[in-house]
Amino acid sequence: MDSKIRRELQKFKLIKGGKNIIDKLRLLIWFFLPRRFKVTFQLGQKILSNVILTLKDGSKFYVTPPYSMIKQDNLEIEIRNWFTCPKNGVFMDAGANIGFYSVIMAKKVKNIIAFEPTPGTIKILLRNLELNKINNVKVFPFALWKDKGTSEFIIHRYSGVNSLVIPRKKIEIDRINVHTIDGDSLSIDRLDLLKMDIEGAEWEALHGMEGTLRKFKPRIIVEIQPMNNPRVINYLHEIGYSLIDRQGKNYLFEWNS
Repeated sequence: MDSKIRRELQKFKLIKGGKNIIDKLRLLIWFFLPRRFKVTFQLGQKILSNVILTLKDGSKFYVTPPYSMIKQDNLEIEIRNWFTCPKNGVFMDAGANIGFYSVIMAKKVKNIIAFEPTPGTIKILLRNLELNKINNVKVFPFALWKDKGTSEFIIHRYSGVNSLVIPRKKIEIDRINVHTIDGDSLSIDRLDLLKMDIEGAEWEALHGMEGTLRKFKPRIIVEIQPMNNPRVINYLHEIGYSLIDRQGKNYLFEWNS
């Protein structure tokens, strides 16, 4: 199937996922506005304010641009089966964003620890947890890093690429100071699965939780930016991990048994 036709079909699938007729209408307006009218992020926010999308598994999400376009049933479908964790286990979601994986995993595991430093995104994350009646996710408004402190954080038009270390000048809109924390300073007694999508800070964050990794030996799903490849891979090999699979920039590691 032609990629352009496939994209248009995905739009209609998302519109169908709108919670009610009003949400469907707002999504329809957003998707099919002439591109010249999509000149401001604020316009998208107004059109999509309080719009809810429902996935096939029943999970619901408030959306903001561009998540109206990508938060769908086939998001990162190629790595979805990597997210395995014991029912009584602990899942750490580093770079939780609006809570896509936290919401999905909350139905499968006992406890979730989520890190998201972007103030506006945290609000949507908390709303999505409330929308899905989830109470087993503990949200930390910190950036996972090599140590405790504060650091400049780069805010972009699209929250999924906000970063401590990677500026994207064309879509950068602000810089703020955020609190950072290292994983080894957390008081946790179990960790079974770690997902890390923190836009270039993965090298420092993994170093900051080496003790935790050696102690609990969790399965690791990490997005590795080109600047950190191959040093992240080499580092995880050095401390006892093996690379199991790779899809694009996403890597799956497991402890050597």
